[in-house]
Amino acid sequence: MPDWATGKSSINFIKELSQINNVQIKISSIPEFSGGFIPYARVEHCKYFISDNNISFISTSNWEYDYFYNSRNASIIIKNKTANSDIGEVFLRDWNGPYTEFIDINKDYKPPKRN
Repeated sequence: MPDWATGKSSINFIKELSQINNVQIKISSIPEFSGGFIPYARVEHCKYFISDNNISFISTSNWEYDYFYNSRNASIIIKNKTANSDIGEVFLRDWNGPYTEFIDINKDYKPPKRN
């Protein structure tokens, strides 16, 4: 989950969700560019999932009602174990990367600048 989702309305829900058994949530915070702030950049904006290591769904759509019902987007469904393995490796690289941390329910998260 990108750090964009650390606003007050979202972070409380995310903290609650992280308390459910077998649910793990991490926040990804990519450091600001050394040359200064770039609006809407340096954030992970992943829009894919893998189901049972068998089917992948990759989309340009955010996973919100408005995007699914009121926007034009492109999606692809892949049924290929090799491709799904590669996509899974991308996820794990980010999940285990240096810019992610598990949600801390006691932490006061501040959303980053957006523009």
